[in-house]
Amino acid sequence: MTTYYVPNRAPVAVSLTTRRKHTPEEWRAAVKLFRMRANWADVPFIYRVELQKRKTPHLHLVAYIDAENVDHYMLWRQWLECTGEQFDLASQRHAVKVKPMTDAHWLLYVASHDSKHKAEQLGWVGKQWGVVGRSRFERRVSEDYALTWPQRAKFQRLLRRLLKSRGVRHTWLSARGTWLRVVDGETSRLILRWVLAQGDAAR
Repeated sequence: MTTYYVPNRAPVAVSLTTRRKHTPEEWRAAVKLFRMRANWADVPFIYRVELQKRKTPHLHLVAYIDAENVDHYMLWRQWLECTGEQFDLASQRHAVKVKPMTDAHWLLYVASHDSKHKAEQLGWVGKQWGVVGRSRFERRVSEDYALTWPQRAKFQRLLRRLLKSRGVRHTWLSARGTWLRVVDGETSRLILRWVLAQGDAAR
């Protein structure tokens, strides 16, 4: 979840639910059809299945879209066609939620599913998680930066401002943390390089 990405795509957080209860066979058929449509629309994503309190499954996705491709926005409406609820007004209002990822909280929430054992995965029988469009994902290349403590403090301060500008309320960063809330690695890289170029004297 944190070491792979889709180049030139923006990650979005997606929730897909249903109003009526589906049998396991109906649910698997709906999800299979939706995965096929996502492949046709060229929208790769990582998903997990979770049971709601009413014991109805729903999907959490981290999807990677092209902001200029209209098909990438229309795909989510097709979820209702896959579940047979396209004419249900309540489903039209509540079944699909899509929002930009300003930090990695959603990413980590979806990734946390992998830490559960089969017996603990909410009682749902069947596929718990998966990857659609696997060939589109590329592994991130890590980079190491050596910072002095003043440079580290400066980087943390700028990173907090970045997160705050993106609407993140809690921007406290541990001095020894990994800061996985930050999604945009390219911006972080630019900040690091700027801090190193300024040296310790700049404020």
